[in-house]
Amino acid sequence: MMGLLTTSNLYMPTTSQYQQGKAGEMSRLINAALVDSRFCSMLLNQPEQALEQGYNGELFQISSTDKRFILTAKAASLTDLASRWLQFNNRYSN
Repeated sequence: MMGLLTTSNLYMPTTSQYQQGKAGEMSRLINAALVDSRFCSMLLNQPEQALEQGYNGELFQISSTDKRFILTAKAASLTDLASRWLQFNNRYSN
């Protein structure tokens, strides 16, 4: 029999931990694009397909907000995408 789930035994990440996890997935996404020019091109030109396919058999667990950002960013380069995401993240994480 399972015990009663209460707030005292429920793991709730802090805002800082949440942001680190969120940034970690975006970092994985950017790193995949850094090491694979085909994935980078797909991320910049066909972001929905890149997110759906993932990289090297792994999917990215990014938030719906970050996904919307990536789908609408229309970045000219990976540097541009990363820079815009940092600005976006800093603006809306506070």
